[in-house]
Amino acid sequence: CFVPNCFCAQFGPGNGNDRKRICENCQHGWIEHGRNTIVKSHTAEVAFEPTTFETVYRVASLFLFGCQACPIRLRILMDRLFQCISPEQANSILSSFGWSYDDYNRGYIAEV
Repeated sequence: CFVPNCFCAQFGPGNGNDRKRICENCQHGWIEHGRNTIVKSHTAEVAFEPTTFETVYRVASLFLFGCQACPIRLRILMDRLFQCISPEQANSILSSFGWSYDDYNRGYIAEV
């Protein structure tokens, strides 16, 4: 966790759909735990990371984990990232967070 004075070593999702994005250990959000994957140093040099399955997975995890709707701006980002990997890999990422390809195209998970 990256909250000052928090010593939680690993994110543990809470119980229930409304608590999946809150750590059961420290009660901080998922973003505070995943921030080390998106925060880079503030230097003049910018290093670009190649778009790999792991990179797309990390980005997708920040907003698909525990969510049932996908904002359009994030969906545009994910569409561009999904173009860099195979359709099978994209489906694998979606399914690992409980989304089907149809749900993703619709923009939300339809309750059945």
